[in-house]
Amino acid sequence: LPRVPVCQPITPIVGPTDPDPAYQSVNAERLSTRPEIQVARSPAAVMPAPVKRSPRLTGLALTVISPSGYQPPAAVIERARSIDSGTHTVTVTDQLTNLNNATAIYTDVWTSMGQEPEQESRRKAFMRYQVNQAVMDRAPDAVFMHCLPAHRGEEVTDEVIDGPRSVVFQQAGNRLYAQMALLAEMFGE
Repeated sequence: LPRVPVCQPITPIVGPTDPDPAYQSVNAERLSTRPEIQVARSPAAVMPAPVKRSPRLTGLALTVISPSGYQPPAAVIERARSIDSGTHTVTVTDQLTNLNNATAIYTDVWTSMGQEPEQESRRKAFMRYQVNQAVMDRAPDAVFMHCLPAHRGEEVTDEVIDGPRSVVFQQAGNRLYAQMALLAEMFGE
């Protein structure tokens, strides 16, 4: 088989061409009528990306729900707030409350690459933030999103990720096209 270069554009600040394709997974009509994304996740590899990009979506309310001590860096939050469109808000909390207006519940792995020594302490800190059916029931009109791969039984239960409100595979499909465009640009195709 021929060898081909592999590109995984990920850094500690920006994840793998995410979450712009994730926002494409949420029906535009839903975003125009109920623009609120609830993010229950670790601010690991991809957390700052939605916070930095969300002000571009006029009227988007972004709520980052994370245990105390694991919130996105203050500079990331301040940057997002400084480019506010006037109708968009960024809220950071450690409380899983007020989910009833959420358009999407978006989570990620609790331990990212390079954080393996912290895996057990992170599991303990994040367990109450697991996206399970009880969380989704509190957000009756929200879809479930995850940038994959998921650790089933940790940040999300099988019932949610395999459920009818999960758009993770549509989200992954959207990311495929974004990554193909990135590779085409990088390699001049």
